[in-house]
Amino acid sequence: MRHNRGVRIRTLIAVVCVGALTGAAGATAKPDKPPKPPRPKVTVLTQNQEGALRHEAIKAEVSAKRAKQVRAKAQLVVDGYPEDFSFRLGPVDAKLRDREAKLRFALSPRQLEVLDFAAQTCRGATVSISAKAAKRTGSAATALAVPNDC
Repeated sequence: MRHNRGVRIRTLIAVVCVGALTGAAGATAKPDKPPKPPRPKVTVLTQNQEGALRHEAIKAEVSAKRAKQVRAKAQLVVDGYPEDFSFRLGPVDAKLRDREAKLRFALSPRQLEVLDFAAQTCRGATVSISAKAAKRTGSAATALAVPNDC
């Protein structure tokens, strides 16, 4: 009787060891997830307030890999007294050509008026842009330079 019990225990231990070894080998064979696409790179092309007023727009460039289309939105904040003026621009859609797209955020007459007054009174303005391509988001922010005579 004891002999059967010892055989059963050894058989059980052998089965558990074999199962553990095959389970460990199966866990390492799991495929890896594909890497996420890189974030789009956003560059603000409009550098000063005079350029924004001359072109009546804020211009930006977006470069992204593994994407066909980009959607961007922007926020223009003009320093004012007693409070700042904040404007939402966009959204703007564009197709990527050679992994790049140029975006143009048109300014309304009111936005142009506020920006022109800020330029005349030597007040600053900042632009922040966020772009989404291939389910990834990139952003950039810059201060628009005041006119040279300030």
